[in-house]
Amino acid sequence: MAAHSYLGVIAGVVLLLHGGSQSGGAITTALMIAFDLVILTGIFGIFCYVVAPRMLTKIEGQPLLIEDLTSRREELTEEIADLNLQVSPQAQQFISRKVLPRFSSFGYLLRQYLRRETLDNIIAAARADLKSVADPLSPGDRDGLLKVAELAATSRRIDALVYLHQTLKLWLAPHVLVTSLMLALLAVHIVQVVYFAAR
Repeated sequence: MAAHSYLGVIAGVVLLLHGGSQSGGAITTALMIAFDLVILTGIFGIFCYVVAPRMLTKIEGQPLLIEDLTSRREELTEEIADLNLQVSPQAQQFISRKVLPRFSSFGYLLRQYLRRETLDNIIAAARADLKSVADPLSPGDRDGLLKVAELAATSRRIDALVYLHQTLKLWLAPHVLVTSLMLALLAVHIVQVVYFAAR
């Protein structure tokens, strides 16, 4: 990875010295744009590999495989659905309109990245936030509502981890795509230069 990055920087400098500020014809301009995109996607990849693993360690402590995380997220979804069937229609309505949207929101996802909170603290805060609403309910509804809040908060923490894992691969496809395009344009550029030089 380091060698690849250094060679990319060297190639960028060589391209700048070779091309200067004039892009030339359409093929040469497309080649320079493609090379710029290769550099940008590469820089984004380096940024992901520096930032994402640190955030993963900060959030979860010990790294988990993405397969384990997605499997656990599916289990939590099933548990929430089962609990939702065990409470009254009134509690079901409150869960679908208030509880689940609250914990599945983008703001709650950002909280996972921006605050250093353990999962236990997240769960305790989720229960505390809904305690005043849950207290007037029947014991079964109250327990179900608080348990759903706990599972939804846990699921959002897992979402945050899954997204970080996916970020590590997010840049790769665009980088390979624009690199392939750049190499094709480079081959055309070389053929073009040799052809005109021979004439």
